[in-house]
Amino acid sequence: MTKLFEKYDNILTISNCLTESDLIALKSRISGNQASLTDDEVINLRDRLNHGECEYNITQEHSDKGMEYLLRKCFKVNGQRRNTTQLDNMPDMFFLAIKDFNYFTFGGFECLDFNPYNNRMFYMPVWRIHTNSGETFDYCMDSGLNFLYIGSSDFKNRLSLIG
Repeated sequence: MTKLFEKYDNILTISNCLTESDLIALKSRISGNQASLTDDEVINLRDRLNHGECEYNITQEHSDKGMEYLLRKCFKVNGQRRNTTQLDNMPDMFFLAIKDFNYFTFGGFECLDFNPYNNRMFYMPVWRIHTNSGETFDYCMDSGLNFLYIGSSDFKNRLSLIG
């Protein structure tokens, strides 16, 4: 086991909270920038960080930064929803989740692309919005900063009450 893998293993096993720099480094490693990791160690990290297989807390600072970004990207200063192509794929429940935001967690990485020429995969972090009413909503963004819907808890009852 390499020292670098031990470091990441400790972060994922012991740490109660992932920092922004932890997530950037992990994304780089599982995407093929292996540095001094063995192929087996990269596969181990990919398996542990696969979307749907994990959920980690993130720092309050990172959560605040994410919420500020979402509000700026999704809503105008007057609170109205923005009409941009970056948000075209997002269902109404995404905007409801933002307005009822409680906190974020990191929900793993989603593989969005594979480059056969250099054998590299392109992973993006999946963010899980937890609402005050106990629902969750998973999303990520592609390299063009378009929002991509990943999944959610049951918003159907809530949507029928609102709409």
